[in-house]
Amino acid sequence: MDINKLLQGVDHCPCGQKHTCQIQAVHIEKNAISRLAELCRDHQNILLVADNNTYPLCGEQTERVLAHRLTGKVVLHREGLLVPNEEAVAEIEGAMTEQTDLLIGIGSGVINDLCKYVSFQHKLPYYIIATAPSMDGYASTGAAMIMRSMKITYSAHVPTAILADVDVLKDAPMDMIQSGFGDIIGKYSALNDWLLS
Repeated sequence: MDINKLLQGVDHCPCGQKHTCQIQAVHIEKNAISRLAELCRDHQNILLVADNNTYPLCGEQTERVLAHRLTGKVVLHREGLLVPNEEAVAEIEGAMTEQTDLLIGIGSGVINDLCKYVSFQHKLPYYIIATAPSMDGYASTGAAMIMRSMKITYSAHVPTAILADVDVLKDAPMDMIQSGFGDIIGKYSALNDWLLS
């Protein structure tokens, strides 16, 4: 099944409803980042968001593909774990201008949540370039944040595009790959519990 064909919507579902999705493109393949040139053709003021771990994976390649369309870049430097909190949000917002028309995140859970949250607050689209298979939230509407030292999941929006280079994903740290596998198993049993209840 072609996922991008499915994203166009299902008109004749057996349930009688028409189903649509706000995600416009998903590309999981070798050299997926090269697709940015076509995907970003209508954007002229793009802000790139990464951290000190994810930027080295595909930040320079992303910059080359975007060329003059990239008008800002935020690399969130942290000694330990990056926390999706007010400080990180302020760093991203500080790099935005009134002309910013798209956010592109490079990362997995935290970067995705930060871009999802900030883009939703500013009514902008965002793309995510996946760097690890360790979480299942790339296509979700929930942004898991830590605000005022409390974990809060905000309802936001899905990314307009999801890109994942399989060579980057396969080289993710093994503990992140195992974490993603555990997440899939946990979701399967949790959904069955929900149906049974």
